[in-house]
Amino acid sequence: MYLTGYVGTTNEMVLPQGGIQYYDVGVGPPILFVHGFMTNSNLWRKMIPALASQFRCITPDWPLGSHTKPMPTEADLSPTGLVNLIIDFLDEIGISTVTLVGIDLGGAICQMVAAEHADRISRLVLLPSGTFSPLVFHYLKAASGGAIIRSERRLPAAFGWATKRPIAPVISNTYVDPLTSVEGVQRDTLKVISGLASVDSEDLADKTKNYKAPVLIAWPPEDRLYPFQRALDLSRALPNANLISIEDSYTYIPEDQPEQLTSIMLEFMNEESDHLMPIQLIGV
Repeated sequence: MYLTGYVGTTNEMVLPQGGIQYYDVGVGPPILFVHGFMTNSNLWRKMIPALASQFRCITPDWPLGSHTKPMPTEADLSPTGLVNLIIDFLDEIGISTVTLVGIDLGGAICQMVAAEHADRISRLVLLPSGTFSPLVFHYLKAASGGAIIRSERRLPAAFGWATKRPIAPVISNTYVDPLTSVEGVQRDTLKVISGLASVDSEDLADKTKNYKAPVLIAWPPEDRLYPFQRALDLSRALPNANLISIEDSYTYIPEDQPEQLTSIMLEFMNEESDHLMPIQLIGV
């Protein structure tokens, strides 16, 4: 749920896997956002107003630990199940092709979608991402031992390695509270993590190498959770990738550098495929 400065209401879609809450803002070519572990649609809140002036921005709360609508006990939240969840969401909302944006665990899921359903993804935006980070273990420990107190949220194992700047408590509360306060969320989260534990990032990059549509890779060289080498490897594996270095940011670029990321995305979205700039690895 957006908490500041947004026009619109929360929507809910009922899929075979369960209910998904989402925001749908703007008019134009659609962009579907996939947040990461222990965040929700609030992660994109600083970018959506500018993007929605030209594009239809769809920001669901995926079942990755900060959702408030638990899935049914029988829901398939394996890697294949998560891919199917995104495709079923697109089918239900009536979108044939979309620009897909992913970060953290969401970026790994986006790679899986691109590898298996390339015809549904017109463009791909990959922010710092992979299958695992220290955040996973910190929050799973919190789930079994009690809620994370506010003073801990700047520690490296919490958000201190994900963002350079403190996240407003009104937002970070929506990230961490559901895991221990909403029945069923912890179960969903453990199912997701246990499934993604079997996914190898290098193998995933290899499977994505046949995705030939335009790809924007935006990544901070300073990132502590997902090393910049991973961005270099992705840029070399994907045949139509453009790698942009984002300065003064950690993993959560939408928190640390939302204006810069929005500007880069608008340029990427508005360029014709035949005129995309080649990869430039400045300072690497």
